[in-house]
Amino acid sequence: MADRLLNGLFAAAVVAALLADSAHAHSGRRFAIEVVDGRVQAQGINSGPDDGAPIVRPYVNSLHDHWQNVQGIGAVASLPGFDITPSSSVALAGHRLDIEWLRVREWLDPPLTPSEGLVPGLTPLPPDHLLSVHFPSTTLTSDTLGTAVLAEEIVFGGVRDIDLVYQVNRMPQGSIHVLDFRLVPHRLDGLASPILPSATVHVLLSPDGVTPQERLHHASLYLESYLASVPEPSSLLLIATCLAVHAMRLPRKPSGDFCLRV
Repeated sequence: MADRLLNGLFAAAVVAALLADSAHAHSGRRFAIEVVDGRVQAQGINSGPDDGAPIVRPYVNSLHDHWQNVQGIGAVASLPGFDITPSSSVALAGHRLDIEWLRVREWLDPPLTPSEGLVPGLTPLPPDHLLSVHFPSTTLTSDTLGTAVLAEEIVFGGVRDIDLVYQVNRMPQGSIHVLDFRLVPHRLDGLASPILPSATVHVLLSPDGVTPQERLHHASLYLESYLASVPEPSSLLLIATCLAVHAMRLPRKPSGDFCLRV
């Protein structure tokens, strides 16, 4: 009982320290929150050391970073973080921005260098694995999910260094965690916002380690790109609906049954 209490206090201290440090964090892998064609999106950017991929990712809403193992509590991470860009603050001025945690999955034992066209086998998180995402004012967990405020009020000029602390109750090895979020703008005056929520934003957290192989580096970059290219379920439904409507409008030839003469 005493050991569990000490571990809990230690975990809280680690999270508090990371939250304090993140207030001064400017570099690394981060999402730049933008408004494009009337919809929120998160552009992945790496302002830290070269990771072999473009600094500005050629896709949106998908970015990875790595866990940092902490003996006794599992692992933590303070990136990816978020920034609301000055250009998007024009459209989002007078808004609050919420973040909805939709689900969490993992890619267990991925190939170190995935081949092109591979479909990652993402599975639900085991029941004994617990992920937490700590915000300055609240904490969300993978067993309940939920919504938190990412920015209370967006002003002209944007909001920099919106940083979270991610935590898992074990030291991950051989798996990549995928946390799916959605960014939702709300006007502060209570009226409906003309800006649409984002598509799913994928935060990937990969293992700690010394070598790229231990850190599943190439698999992480592959999964980033793959998730960014997979259509949303709502988009697939829209495509299917459009195809069905188009098929209904096509001229139909009478079947042989209707051509029979009695």
